[in-house]
Amino acid sequence: MGLREGLVRTLPMDAGPPPQPTLIIRLAEVALITAVFWIEGGAPAPHVNETYYLVKAQHYWDPGFCAGNRFLESADAHETFYWSVGWLAQWVSLPAAAWIGRGLCWSLLAFAWQRLSWGVAPVRFASVLSAALMVSLVGQLHFAGEWVVGGVESKCFAYPLVMLGLHWIAENKWNRVWPALGLAGAFHPLVGGWSVLAAGCVWLTEPADSRPALRGMAPWIVLGGVLSLPGLWPALRLNAGVSPEVAREAARIYVFDRLAHHLAPLSKPGFWILDRAARHAVMIVLFVVAWQWLKPRAAAQGLERVCRFAAATLLFSAAGLAWETATAGDETLAASLLRYYPFRMADVALPVAVALAAPAVLVAVDRRTRYTAPATVLLCLLPAWHFSSVVATRLVDPTAPADRGVLLPDDWVDVCRWTRENTPPDAVFLGPRSGQSFHWRAGRADVANWKDIPQDAAGIVAWRRVCRDLFEGVDEAGHWYTFYSLASQGTAKVADNAYRYGADFVLTERYPVLQLPVVYGNGSYTVYSAEAALPASGLRPPQTEPPAIPPPRQTEDTAP
Repeated sequence: MGLREGLVRTLPMDAGPPPQPTLIIRLAEVALITAVFWIEGGAPAPHVNETYYLVKAQHYWDPGFCAGNRFLESADAHETFYWSVGWLAQWVSLPAAAWIGRGLCWSLLAFAWQRLSWGVAPVRFASVLSAALMVSLVGQLHFAGEWVVGGVESKCFAYPLVMLGLHWIAENKWNRVWPALGLAGAFHPLVGGWSVLAAGCVWLTEPADSRPALRGMAPWIVLGGVLSLPGLWPALRLNAGVSPEVAREAARIYVFDRLAHHLAPLSKPGFWILDRAARHAVMIVLFVVAWQWLKPRAAAQGLERVCRFAAATLLFSAAGLAWETATAGDETLAASLLRYYPFRMADVALPVAVALAAPAVLVAVDRRTRYTAPATVLLCLLPAWHFSSVVATRLVDPTAPADRGVLLPDDWVDVCRWTRENTPPDAVFLGPRSGQSFHWRAGRADVANWKDIPQDAAGIVAWRRVCRDLFEGVDEAGHWYTFYSLASQGTAKVADNAYRYGADFVLTERYPVLQLPVVYGNGSYTVYSAEAALPASGLRPPQTEPPAIPPPRQTEDTAP
């Protein structure tokens, strides 16, 4: 049965409880939604964050893997994910673990989305359209770069639980909401935490005659809190054992030096802000229109609760912008709040609400049949354009997302393969700033790269100091600037840093050529031996003092 036939047979907007789909229909919808997610997130492994999460998860189970790497040996902030997923990499390769993990989390998300979509708009296969709309809206109209469908990481298992929580919010079954959101917090404390706050706003604004008593919910709220502890406890310990000064500096580094595109959007260049603001303004307008259209319709009460959830996240985002504006000029103070990702949930919740409202719009216009086909086509335009763009981009450039920052991906894969096959497992490399997939492809430790920032305060401050030593310099005016090419710093500086940080090899661009012994090379990269040259160089011994707080940031680093 097609979408239009399903619309004709669905209940009117003022009917009672929605019908339940047959098992076959439910399974078919889940399979099709999973296929939608596969198109959206099916880039070659590794995805951008898979090199961060899966490699650390493998190290969690096998500390000998890339031993000596500061990032991998830093505090484990997402221990539930590492514990539950990392064991896969002990039995299969990292790419295979990535695909298994993707398939699992996309299937869970498809199951949760089908339940949520059918609950608020009982139209056969409309959940497939709403899923396509949701990922398209998230991908095109976000403000702070949040996504739902992509490579496997901790939040990919948190969001299915949030969608289940939303499903039960829509059904006014609050005793199920809190355990679901608590378990989401176990995988990702921030996703779960913001979802709990938004759900609390929905409960507070619920009419008195339909709002369950707090006393009756209390045991389930406590259960949700207990379920969240495996994720919450490691997060709370990230600042343990450091001074307040180091903790504040770590937050500033995290927010403004490394993740301003997620956490401090107003610090970005004007054209970036204008582009994101314009896109997100369209998202907000769509949300307000959908919400106001649904309010008079009694049968849309469940969806109206979802809209209130989204409105709460929009308030969180507005509060974040207000805080960043009010604290302009004091990055340390601004980071004290912005480090908690206040913009994250609005990037997801607004598209969710609008995508779920789309089938309800189709149900309403079906009473005036001549508008059904144009409305359906209009709602399909954005997903059609979005997925066409995704597929076309992937066909033109089949490079794995985590490899897109290197010079020539084929040469990068080649030099990493040589490294895996021809160097000791405990070797340490001084490598490129953009070499985030080095651990994944070579299975060796590096001194540092720009992607792999630790999560604990001491680790963040130490990481920033190392990155400044390895990849930055100061011009004659005293301004910091970035060396995007490691070799462009010259032999003396590269050799000095290799010796200071205990690197056995240097992996850098082929040109400029360094005056160190070459052990391997290809068209884009050269591997030099650091051990053979440095003992006789007369350089100072490796630095062993505790990490110092780096000097204040002079210019914004706009690297991704």
